[in-house]
Amino acid sequence: MMQESIQIKEKFRDWLPSQKKKQDKVKLWHLDHNYHCAVIGTCLTLDEVKKLLRQLHIGTNGFLPYELHTTIVTLISENNRPSKKVQSYLDKKFQSAVLETKKMHADQLKGFWKAALYSGDMIGVFWAVMSHSESDEEMKRIFYGDIHMLSHLSGASNRADLKRLSLLEQERRNHQSEMRSWEVKCNKLACENNRLLNDAKSHHEQRSDLENRVYALKNSHDQLMILQSTKERQELDNLVEKLANKLDCQKIEISKYQKIKQQSPKIIARQKQHIMRSQDQLLVYQNEVEYLQSALLEKTQPQCPLQKQELCGQCVLYVAMSFV
Repeated sequence: MMQESIQIKEKFRDWLPSQKKKQDKVKLWHLDHNYHCAVIGTCLTLDEVKKLLRQLHIGTNGFLPYELHTTIVTLISENNRPSKKVQSYLDKKFQSAVLETKKMHADQLKGFWKAALYSGDMIGVFWAVMSHSESDEEMKRIFYGDIHMLSHLSGASNRADLKRLSLLEQERRNHQSEMRSWEVKCNKLACENNRLLNDAKSHHEQRSDLENRVYALKNSHDQLMILQSTKERQELDNLVEKLANKLDCQKIEISKYQKIKQQSPKIIARQKQHIMRSQDQLLVYQNEVEYLQSALLEKTQPQCPLQKQELCGQCVLYVAMSFV
């Protein structure tokens, strides 16, 4: 009975479709050593490299970023504790990308890699496709070449940023100079406006005084016309006429100052608006300069340029060196 059961199972097995055994995930030490530099530089930050070296009881103080990078690249060239630790760290860090590509075949991996390059989010995908069992040597060479060329484009981007930073600095200085010039003009206009206001106030007071005097003279004139002779009244008429002419002149002058007074706030308001716009524009340039300075400082650090996780649409300079 047992023998018949075994025979039935064997016969049934012959009817089952043959299944190709899936290859294991490619380990870090299985990769060509020429790829290790790109994997470490692209997928690990300098802080992560220091952390892993300290966990391996290797000191990191006093070493340049490049020396730390070459140390860990050298350690992972063989199947040993450092390479296994880095392998575990990369799988955990990029678990999402590894799981997403786990069931992909070769053509799907190529498409997935192109999409990652287009979006700029290729760090985790680089490790996933390089360690994928379906990636042959030709595919790995293509993935590695894309990362390598991005490093050259990043270098050109850094030079463009330096030029742009210099232009922005010059433009910022020009706007600061222009703003100071407008501030001086505004202060002059404000002083002139104050002077005109004071003159207008003084003329207004003079006009009030003259009107009071004319009113008093008219009253006196009416009385004198009754009490004094024709000659005296004529002299008073002449005096009144002179004062009236003087009053008319004062009124004309006051009218001019009032017009100037009405126009002065508009002129000052326009100047203030221009200064505010200049200040806003200056603030925008200052923010842009600070951002470029920060980005440039980060990009020009003496470290492996492929260790950034987020490139934000920019490129990374990568220089590969082989160690014998």
